[in-house]
Amino acid sequence: DILIVESTYFGVEHPDRRELEKAFVESVVSTVENGGYAIVPAFAVGRTQEVLMILEKHGITPYVDGMGKEVGKILERYPQYVKSARQLRKALKKAIPVERGKREYVLTEPAVIVTTAGMLNGGPALFYISRLYNDEKSKILLTGYQVEGTNGDMVLKTGMINLGMRTVKLKMGVEQYDFS
Repeated sequence: DILIVESTYFGVEHPDRRELEKAFVESVVSTVENGGYAIVPAFAVGRTQEVLMILEKHGITPYVDGMGKEVGKILERYPQYVKSARQLRKALKKAIPVERGKREYVLTEPAVIVTTAGMLNGGPALFYISRLYNDEKSKILLTGYQVEGTNGDMVLKTGMINLGMRTVKLKMGVEQYDFS
């Protein structure tokens, strides 16, 4: 017999989930109300859909970009594997999908944008951050674990981000929410 145990979070205390969600939603709302963009980098499978459901539960309509859109459609086709298929459908229906080539239009007024990649190593998140890194009203709200050496890890440790051809200092806020 073999037992395999994943222990990324062994010995780690996680914050109270209700308090965590409340703080996350309050930050999103205050960012947008103050004229900024709340960029929520999220993993395509699971985390994007979880964040969309949290936002929908609080009456917030986000944009959704990246692979998380397609993953959401796949999950809808297999409701037996989803804890709350009705809540997921509701959240996906309310979210505004960003079409390829239309990202600039999203940046015409303050908004919440849930997008891949969760560790900031590629994906549409870098497009939005490349346009907003000097905007002190905007924030990056990280929702997952940041592996050492990733862009997300660098953002948390140094306030800098590699945008491909250049590394820049972020003026936008950075917050981390431990939804893992």
